[in-house]
Amino acid sequence: MILSKFWIPLIALAFIVPPLNRDPAPCKIPVFRYALENWIPAPYEAVIVHRGTLSEDAKAWVTKLQESASNPKRPVNLKVKTINVAEDPESELLSQVLGTGYQDSIASPELVLLYPAESQSGPLAWRGPLTAEHVEALLDSPARAQMTKWILDGESVVWVLIGGGDPEKDDAAEQLVRAEIAKLETELVMRDLEVIQSEKQFGSDTKVELRLGIKLLVLDRNEPQEKIFAATILNSEADLSELSEPIVMPVFGRGRAYLSLAGKGINPKMLETTCRFLIADCSCEVKRLNPGVDLLFSVDWDGSIIGTVAEDPPSPSPTGSSVYVDIPPGNATPDRPTDGASVETPEPKVIPIFGSRLMIWITGLTLLGIALVSILTRFPSRT
Repeated sequence: MILSKFWIPLIALAFIVPPLNRDPAPCKIPVFRYALENWIPAPYEAVIVHRGTLSEDAKAWVTKLQESASNPKRPVNLKVKTINVAEDPESELLSQVLGTGYQDSIASPELVLLYPAESQSGPLAWRGPLTAEHVEALLDSPARAQMTKWILDGESVVWVLIGGGDPEKDDAAEQLVRAEIAKLETELVMRDLEVIQSEKQFGSDTKVELRLGIKLLVLDRNEPQEKIFAATILNSEADLSELSEPIVMPVFGRGRAYLSLAGKGINPKMLETTCRFLIADCSCEVKRLNPGVDLLFSVDWDGSIIGTVAEDPPSPSPTGSSVYVDIPPGNATPDRPTDGASVETPEPKVIPIFGSRLMIWITGLTLLGIALVSILTRFPSRT
């Protein structure tokens, strides 16, 4: 009996006290930079749903999608699958996305774009007829080409603004974001480059300039070349596509989108909070534990990022200003403002998993000593 009571506090402390050889300090590389160097974009799934034999044109479009996914020069984060509803059994996932009995409604080939399986979005990103126009718009667009250029030029984050349809509200949101970007450029400070570059996780062979910089890109959701890309943003969060308010969403790293701001949520405080998170230490290095979703890009990220550091400064962009950003850890999505209501987002925090290891060990050993004294007092030695 004495032995069992003696081991209870020891067993408990074994789970409480962490090993001393763990590093309590978070990674000192900014979130946006760590994401650029390490977070591989998860693949979307393009499902071609059809009845019977595909036409020659449709086969060519499917082939283009497949070849783009495996193109070593400009790979797109995409997997391609075809389902002939005349032969294949009902898909549980497609039943969820398209509705039970979807096979009966398929007359001509459809292109169903699904979010990455690991994401918290969706599953449906976009759906439409399989056409050459839609295949082209899915694979790339002018907006994504511009965003790619900015990111590879060293911009920390690109804010994407999608209007809600009210020109007055949309213009006001754009002016506010531009003004706040200009302000944050002069106020935000990133860690010293020497500290960042001394981190073992830092990619010394990364040729993208390490600096603070932010751009604003205005995206028209109704532009044919951009409508699929806009849909992947608007459908990434519940009810976002239904809002009649302007929406902004930061994109960083290899095309990863963070949480959106909408309506009155687009304000200086929220913009600054997001930016501070993105330039802060990357306290959570596991991508899936961070909020957000990978977007669809046709870019050879490894080939564009790794190599000799460029000596020439990046060329200036015709639009937008440079600004700096920051991303909070965790995987919870705060409520988004709807119908003009403002919602507060908690301030981002950088919290080591166990705090000070040494202090925890001291506390644990103290508790152990108290437990032993208690045991010895309660059960005196027998003589």
